[in-house]
Amino acid sequence: MNKTLKYVLPLLAATAANPAAAQTGTEAFLQRIESTSPFIAAEREDADARITASRAGIGPENPDAEFAYMPGIERTESIRKSYSFTQTLAWPGEYVARSKYGKLERQQAETQYAGLRQDILLRAKLLCYDLVYLQKRGKLLDERLENARNLESSLQKMFDTGAATSLDLNKARINRTAVETLRNENRSQLEAKRQQLAALAGTDDFRPEEFAYADNPAEDPEKVFREALEASPEIRAALLEADKSARNVSIQRGSTLPSISVGVAGERLSPTDSFLGVTTGISIPLWGGVNKVKAAKAQHRTARLRSENLRLETEAAIREKLTNVEQLKRSLAAYASLQEVEEGKRLLQKSFDLRSITVTNYLTDVQFYYDAEENYLSLELNLYKALAEILKYRL
Repeated sequence: MNKTLKYVLPLLAATAANPAAAQTGTEAFLQRIESTSPFIAAEREDADARITASRAGIGPENPDAEFAYMPGIERTESIRKSYSFTQTLAWPGEYVARSKYGKLERQQAETQYAGLRQDILLRAKLLCYDLVYLQKRGKLLDERLENARNLESSLQKMFDTGAATSLDLNKARINRTAVETLRNENRSQLEAKRQQLAALAGTDDFRPEEFAYADNPAEDPEKVFREALEASPEIRAALLEADKSARNVSIQRGSTLPSISVGVAGERLSPTDSFLGVTTGISIPLWGGVNKVKAAKAQHRTARLRSENLRLETEAAIREKLTNVEQLKRSLAAYASLQEVEEGKRLLQKSFDLRSITVTNYLTDVQFYYDAEENYLSLELNLYKALAEILKYRL
């Protein structure tokens, strides 16, 4: 297969013909960095901390213990001592609501961690795709540079024999310099992307040449839409926030009910007079309880509306991305029909060798063909990046 056809063969046929190639590099690397990425590790630690914190404050408040030591004043010779131990208990329903609230907090922490993990893996996947693109573009630029050097060498020989002008030779040199600059810039970008990926992954033990585009552009858009919407961690976290706010209403309602305290207390007045007994008490929340319940209900309504709005926004965003993917596929299909690119370059070279066209016309026309190939590579990258963003939920 010639050099151009490897870029311009129909995209879907290429994907179907070699599905295993897309599984060997990129996806295997993404699975491996789950245990090496410091960013994923940091998010896991944060989620674990939130889970631990959610278990606090579920049970009764801490008991109170008091001890008093009061020596006598003036002629009193005895020492008065008193002590007490008291436990306050809220209404039982409040503890049940707190327990369910804590469980929802733990579920929300896990859901948000899953979303952040997917975001990190998506960033890594997009960097892998950048490396795939830059390597393909690098090969194309190497071909262009070889062509530019051959042109300059040919014109140098012609100039030496008087068959070409210095103006033509200078054009060839400028063209070669411009292509060298593009190739060097591409190499710098490739190295920069490689370093970014190494920092994100927590390891530089990978070979960019093993990466490949790993998504299937031929997937059913409606199926992808339903799966992406159902698996959205942002929507799940918002729904859990609404459930938490509903439990908070129960907690605040329970806090308006009386709480009781039970305990033991003792007092020693003199060596012969001491007392020991049981104490009980009740706390009646008269002030502010109703307003706390009203505020909790308002927060619940707000959380529920936010979750509904988020779902609508997510639906629209996924639809927009799927539309963009379809447009990119159509654009690639148009480029895939340009299989005469390599033949055009060959005929152009033959025309130049026969002196049928000028150096200016040759450089203009060959630039057209290389631009077509670069546009294809750019469209291909944009398509797979758009797919990766939609299919983030599978990471």
